[in-house]
Amino acid sequence: MLSKEIVSYLIPFPPTSHSLGFRLATLIFTKTRLCSHISFIGRCLESKVIPKGFAQIFTHLRFHLQTSNTFTKFNALKMVFFPRNIMRIIIRAICTKRDDLDKQILQCCNELSKICPSVLVHSIRSKIQELKSKLFNHLYQIKTKKLQQLIGPPATSDPSFENNDITVVTLPGNLPLSDSERSVLR
Repeated sequence: MLSKEIVSYLIPFPPTSHSLGFRLATLIFTKTRLCSHISFIGRCLESKVIPKGFAQIFTHLRFHLQTSNTFTKFNALKMVFFPRNIMRIIIRAICTKRDDLDKQILQCCNELSKICPSVLVHSIRSKIQELKSKLFNHLYQIKTKKLQQLIGPPATSDPSFENNDITVVTLPGNLPLSDSERSVLR
C-alpha cells in the first residue's frame, strides 16, 4: 500500500529523482518497522512478558538442550533467563541495523539534494513523512494490541472499593480488644 502510494506520487518527477525518492522512502519505512520492533520488544521486557515467537524459540531450544548429553543444572539455571537475554540481543541487533539505515538515509538525502531543487526535495520528504506517520500509527496500534494480549486483562479491583465513598469508623478508647484485634491495629 505504501509503496503504491509513494510510486504514484513520484511518477511525475524526473527518473533519477523518482528512483532516489523511492529508495529514500523504502529506507525510511524499513527504519520505521525496525523502530516499531525495538519499541515492542522493549515494552515486553518492561512488562515482563515474552512474545509468542520468543516463547516458541525458547521452548524449541530448551527441548533440544534437555535431550542433549551436555545439559546440566547450570544450563537449566541459565534457561530461566534465556528468553529475556535473547530479546535484549535482538534489540541490540535491530539497533545496529537501524543505525546502518540512518547512514543510508543520510547518503540518499544528500544524493537527492545534489540532483533536485530544494523545493522538490522538500516535497518528496514531506510525502514520505506523511506516509511514515501512517505506517508508524498502524504498527503502534497492532503492537499495542499484541502487548495487551500478552499482559492479559487488567486486574479487577474489589467492587466494594470502586465507590470512592469510604467510611471511617473510630473505636472508642475504652473498648476492650483481644490480642489478635490489637495486632491488626499496629
